Amino acid sequence: MREQIKDVLDHWAYQRSRSLTAVEMAAPAVVFAPHPDDETLGCGGLIALKKRLGVRVQVVFLTDGRHSHGRFLNTQTLVSLRQSEALAACAVLGVNADDVHFFGYPDHGLHEHIIDAQERAETILMQMPECQVFLPYRRDVIRDHLVTGDIARAAAAACTAAQGRPMQLFEYPVWFWYHWPQTTVTLARRAHLPRVATASLRACWARLMELRSHVAIDAVLTQKKEALAQHSTQMVRPEEHQDWPILSDIESGQWLACFFGEREYFHREVIAHKLS
Repeated sequence: MREQIKDVLDHWAYQRSRSLTAVEMAAPAVVFAPHPDDETLGCGGLIALKKRLGVRVQVVFLTDGRHSHGRFLNTQTLVSLRQSEALAACAVLGVNADDVHFFGYPDHGLHEHIIDAQERAETILMQMPECQVFLPYRRDVIRDHLVTGDIARAAAAACTAAQGRPMQLFEYPVWFWYHWPQTTVTLARRAHLPRVATASLRACWARLMELRSHVAIDAVLTQKKEALAQHSTQMVRPEEHQDWPILSDIESGQWLACFFGEREYFHREVIAHKLS
């Protein structure tokens, strides 16, 4: 039943959305990622496609991911490892190391650095005045994702006001996919069934009404998977740590499978310059 409903929802979501145009795909882009791996999960296919067209793409990592496996590795080791993985993933997608930025704010603590992060984001966007901005979807629920979106959106608005030209924003979903029917309602989640059901219905509505832009990624799907594999701390369980969490553990891989479909979806918004 879940799979059938999921297939129907996928069909209608595709029918109600439109593909990014050739002009949109040819535009330079800045991708804001809350943590290393979000860039590949949310829009790795789009990044790879743009780079195949020779388009400049910059990737900005706002946090260092220090808490993903903090009980197994010390902070310095884990931060360094995740940064190396991010650079390797971006390289697979075709992004030059010079176009990868690490703001280095602590994982789970981005909300304490909003002003500084926004100023740094503005500096990057001001150097790419005609770029598109890719940021986490406003319904991603994870705090670092929501704060990253707020920072990127505010920076884009400031640049629009300063330069007097509109800017396109594309929000990419990551944790938004953690809803039924994309994933099963497990026994643990059934304990909160009314809340889960309400959230799932809202997510279905949002997918049909807000995620109205897409890009076909079948031509670069293998490349996207290879890029995600570079985030080995998130993808591979070391033999010596059988309780090491990886992404495929989440709902028995159902959540991870959402990123390997035929298309990546986005919520598109245009920030226009307001005349005074």
